[in-house]
Amino acid sequence: MYLKMKRKIGSPKKKRTSLRSILIGILAAAWMIPIAVFTWFIFYHYQRAYTEKSDNLIRNAVEVSAVLIKTDIDEAIIKSRKPSYEGEWESGYMGYIRGNTRRNAYLASIKSSLISKYYMDNRIARYAFYLEGDETPSCYSAKNGYSYGDFLKYVQPVALDLARRDTSYVEIHVVDNQIYVMRNLYTVSDYHRYGTLVLGLNKSALFSGLPLEGEGRVLLSFPDDEEFLSLYPEKEKEIYRILRGYAEEDEARGGTVSLAIGSERGYCHTCVTDNYTFTLYYTTPGEALYKDVFRLNVIALITMLCMVPLMILTFFLLSRHMQKPLEKLAAVSRRLREGELGITLPKEQIPNEEFTELVESFNDMSSQLKHLFDTVYLERMAAKDAQIEALQAQINPHFLNNTLEMMNWQSRMNGDIETSRMIEALGTVLDAGMNRNNDRLVRLAEELRCGDAFLYIMSMRFGTRLRVEKEIKADTMQVKVPRLILQPLLENAIRHGIEKVNSGIIWLKIYPVEDSGGDFDGERIFIDVVNTSRPLGPEKMEYIEGIICGRHAMDRGEPGAHTSIGIYNVNRRIQLIYGVQYGLGVFQEGELFTTRITIPKNFEEDNDG
Repeated sequence: MYLKMKRKIGSPKKKRTSLRSILIGILAAAWMIPIAVFTWFIFYHYQRAYTEKSDNLIRNAVEVSAVLIKTDIDEAIIKSRKPSYEGEWESGYMGYIRGNTRRNAYLASIKSSLISKYYMDNRIARYAFYLEGDETPSCYSAKNGYSYGDFLKYVQPVALDLARRDTSYVEIHVVDNQIYVMRNLYTVSDYHRYGTLVLGLNKSALFSGLPLEGEGRVLLSFPDDEEFLSLYPEKEKEIYRILRGYAEEDEARGGTVSLAIGSERGYCHTCVTDNYTFTLYYTTPGEALYKDVFRLNVIALITMLCMVPLMILTFFLLSRHMQKPLEKLAAVSRRLREGELGITLPKEQIPNEEFTELVESFNDMSSQLKHLFDTVYLERMAAKDAQIEALQAQINPHFLNNTLEMMNWQSRMNGDIETSRMIEALGTVLDAGMNRNNDRLVRLAEELRCGDAFLYIMSMRFGTRLRVEKEIKADTMQVKVPRLILQPLLENAIRHGIEKVNSGIIWLKIYPVEDSGGDFDGERIFIDVVNTSRPLGPEKMEYIEGIICGRHAMDRGEPGAHTSIGIYNVNRRIQLIYGVQYGLGVFQEGELFTTRITIPKNFEEDNDG
């Protein structure tokens, strides 16, 4: 007869969120949040940081370039002052005005000096010397093909303007897209102007080696000149004029201005010294500055577009492999709850191994539940009958003891004293194993009584092949020890020692040992079982130690396995009672094999344990 299960009648069941909605929410959170964070990082934080870093790098490069150009101009200024410091030109001029030296000879010496000082210098492109009163260069030389006519047309007016002014300051001018260092020369003795020196700097050398991409986008300007200095003047654009306006506003601070103008990015740095002031301009296309950012944006966009089908695929797989199997399980569970005992779900409808195992477990549970309801009464009756039979099959230990007593009495009546003693010894060993009083610890004297009985039985078996010697301190007899710790060691000594040789000796030594510190607390007792044995190798000794501490598994079907199990149990019980610092140990010296039990001498048993 089937039992029908009914749902409890009560308040209406609260509607819960479906697994499908939960999966959609989880997927949305698991995908959209990382995508949003990734998008913010790439399109805002990273771009901003990259742009700032690139802008700072270009700023630094512009400032370094200005310092390099300033260094070259300063060196040219120093070179322009050398004639005044050396005094050679001045002394020649004094000889010339006194009539001691002819004009041609004086100018020849000036020209020779110009060649020695400036011709081999790659940073000097041309030079000219105006003798006081001359309207054209008294000496002139150019190395880079700049024509003399262009010099007279463009540069000479500026040089003559300086020659007419009474000043010894060095002036820097940009004329015809060339940069010049100009200064008047004065005598030291009476401060009389005797000439004007013009040094044209090598524009290519000035711009070479700058840490900027595209030397053609670098320009220089000086406050008093309207012209720019550039390698490619035809590339001058309106952006430089816009930057110049910002540079003039920022000139007092001597800083670097960065400005975005259309598709270009412009930089200008004003360098102020005691002798001159100049501004360096540099422009770079915006797409060159942001090309890596643009490339990264494309990669990020493609990655996010690829995530969309991946997210859809993830939802489909989760729905197919999780949601639908759970819905099917929930459906059959409802039918089981409504009373359809034994209902099962076909495994072919389940798409993965994990849910297949779950369905198999559900099917087994449903079948077992049906079987339980069908056969519960018969199984209960059968269980009661089996319990009664088990109780009837128990053996009364008193029957075994009474039988041994009858055998012992019959042996004594027949005068067979040896058989009577063996029966008494066997009874002692069996009585110790039964533990009628359920004692965990016994006196050492009682444990020795069981050991003596066992040795007596073994001596009847081995005869003169076995000899036993004892060395037992009297003050150890009342020490409490666990039951049956001596008999397994004695059996092990006979089984694996005496039986392997023709004849042997077993020494039983029990003595106290004073504590020497370490892990032990108080005086200890050593119980040594020493037997003659064949020498054992290191591997065998390691194997025996592994059995004692439980590292090696023991096959109960192997010969002598019960003795190995016995010594393991002895060690385990000692450590459980006294602690892991006590227990069983083995060692060998020659043909003598020793098994040692270490226990505390003074131990108070916990009655609650």
